[in-house]
Amino acid sequence: AGRRPPRPAPAAAAKLASTSSSSAAASAASPPPPQPRLLDGLRFAIKDIFDVKGRVAGFGSPAWAATHEPATVTAAAVSTLLTNGASAVGMTHMDEFAYSVNGENAHYGAPTNPAAPGRIPGGSSSGSAVAVAAALQGVDFALGTDSGGSVRIPASYTGCYGFRPTHAAVTVSGVVPFAKSFDTVGWFARDPDVLAAVGKALLSTRVPGMSTVASAGNARAPAVLPTTMLVLEDALDLCDTQAQCSVAAACMALADKFPHGNITRLNLGKHLLMACPSLRAAQDSIDTPTGLDTLRNCFRLLMGAEVWSGMGEWYTKTEPADVGGGTKIRMDMASKIAPGSLGTINNARDEVRAALGILLDGSTVLVMPTTPGVAPKLDADAAYTDAWRRRTLQLQCIASMSGFPQVTIPMTCPEGEGPYGLSFIGGYMQDLMCLDAAQAWGPTIAKAFPAVVAAELSREGGAGGDTQQREQQHTNGGSSTQGGAAGGALGGGGPVE
Repeated sequence: AGRRPPRPAPAAAAKLASTSSSSAAASAASPPPPQPRLLDGLRFAIKDIFDVKGRVAGFGSPAWAATHEPATVTAAAVSTLLTNGASAVGMTHMDEFAYSVNGENAHYGAPTNPAAPGRIPGGSSSGSAVAVAAALQGVDFALGTDSGGSVRIPASYTGCYGFRPTHAAVTVSGVVPFAKSFDTVGWFARDPDVLAAVGKALLSTRVPGMSTVASAGNARAPAVLPTTMLVLEDALDLCDTQAQCSVAAACMALADKFPHGNITRLNLGKHLLMACPSLRAAQDSIDTPTGLDTLRNCFRLLMGAEVWSGMGEWYTKTEPADVGGGTKIRMDMASKIAPGSLGTINNARDEVRAALGILLDGSTVLVMPTTPGVAPKLDADAAYTDAWRRRTLQLQCIASMSGFPQVTIPMTCPEGEGPYGLSFIGGYMQDLMCLDAAQAWGPTIAKAFPAVVAAELSREGGAGGDTQQREQQHTNGGSSTQGGAAGGALGGGGPVE
């Protein structure tokens, strides 16, 4: 004990020194371990409107697939997700030419809505929504596109989180064009954290406040959340009781986060008609009873003109057979729109964007149901479907015409015949605020929703029967509810005129 070990012989000492030096050199030369990527371990599906190298983007149409060549480059959004560690598992079904919000395709059928069997899944990103809702092939999220509601509507109908970004905030390079000034790359997820992570990857180079390097260890600043909510009264008037309750649940669940008066009511259609002279002129020239319906009609005409500008030559030359009935009606309508007749409507769009930009000042969001109610049944008659589409597009056209971001949060309750959706709309490039709000508040609001519905239905003495029958009163849009359940949740917050 206490004896020193013998010193190594000179040769042995030299050998030890050499080994130690070699180890140090090897360690210095070894690259550092790779940092975890933002989307490592996540799987995703891709709407069949995105280019993938070596295959044809089918665009929901056998005729389109037969007359176009395989892509030589993968779409930029898909490549970004792969670079950030996600794994693609396959392509998803979509509506023909993306020109529908139902999710029904005359050639390929309708994907089964796992949250409401027997009801439409919504479109045009129908397959992507269903893949996420049902976790097909283990997908965590899916890519879609949204021009007129094609992510927001199916997200609501299938019970997913869904996001439509600010127009041009995510590149559409490698996406089959539909209506270029409306087209956006959107996405679905079951988990708001995944929705936000995908946003961090896709928005990283274009949205202020987002790091240009998206990595798991590169977290941005703490969440910036809205401080004012504007509840859209005229949007609520288009919706059934349970859909209205989604807004009431938000007002109640978040009441302690907003000072008195920071949750207020707004009739957006009236506000825009007062603020936008060209929108008033558009209303005078067409039969639209409300400001939102006027905005919807302007949107319908502008989109139709762009669709025909991009696809009209191919459609006329190819004369594709067996185009679905609804798609054919809309393509025929689009062919008859004279671009030169849209001057007032284009001006209205600019005025609406400016007016909404003033309202949505960077700390304010619009709050409304994503859709008027649960998804319609697959066998709904044409008259009901047309009336429902008209009401639904009045809710979608706000973000579509302004180009502003919108997030939808899934809501479910035992009394419902399917999922509902609650939406926040933010201002220009306020994408991260919308995603942060869904991440921070979505689960809390969803947890409050069933109790709000039960209380409201009890107050009304029950609301039995089929949703579709109850909704006939809305055929022409509008109702006398004046906000219904949500109106009572606002307390002292008065309307904004």
